[in-house]
Amino acid sequence: MSDPLNITVNYTVALGPTPDVTSSAINCQSSFILLQNYERDRVLQDELQELYDQRRSYSMYTDLIDLWEHALDMREHRVRLRACACMRTHRTHPERRRGAVLFG
Repeated sequence: MSDPLNITVNYTVALGPTPDVTSSAINCQSSFILLQNYERDRVLQDELQELYDQRRSYSMYTDLIDLWEHALDMREHRVRLRACACMRTHRTHPERRRGAVLFG
């Protein structure tokens, strides 16, 4: 034999004092049909879930980038304000004009 041998065995257990074999067989076949329908319903579900996860991740990183850009803009704005305040202080106080540190 060149191909591996696969054997699939399906069995149904009917419990009861007088088991009805026909009803058990129909019940077993119904469960196979339900399983096939479930698998058909799952088509593209994994791909859609992965797409949803990627979109959430992209949105989170985009929000983090926006937050950092805003923080950096505020930092630059604060440095400019401090520089302006220091320049005003140096202009108004003659004793601080000589040898003063700009961002001190």
